[in-house]
Amino acid sequence: MRRARRYDLSPRVDLMPLIDVVFLLLTFFIYAMVVLVQVKTSGLALASVSGGGAAETDAIVLVVLDRAGRVVIDGRVVPDDELDAELEAMADRPDLPPVVLTVESGEGELDRVELYQQLLGRIRRAGIEEIRFPEFGDGETGGR
Repeated sequence: MRRARRYDLSPRVDLMPLIDVVFLLLTFFIYAMVVLVQVKTSGLALASVSGGGAAETDAIVLVVLDRAGRVVIDGRVVPDDELDAELEAMADRPDLPPVVLTVESGEGELDRVELYQQLLGRIRRAGIEEIRFPEFGDGETGGR
């Protein structure tokens, strides 16, 4: 009678490639340290970097429609009955920087879409030409 051949199919882990990689890394780091020590002792004079100052930022006038539907110009809440006069005074300035119009993010107490459109129209009627709208990373321009 013929005997069936049985092979040992148990998994085997070969550590030789791992040991080779470890020795290669060890050799690399030892060589890098030797080269680094030689550079430090060679007396090479490196150029020094000096200067630098504060970055200049563009001046803007920030107009925000907050969650409650109020208009905030440069951090100051402007009542609705004074808004047109404030915008016209801004438009008369000869050195008026660009006006950035945005909406405060988050859930508001009311739907601000119509208020935003009305505010944009009031700014344009006041004679302000340069209006910018911020762009965010996800392509949105603010919350509702």
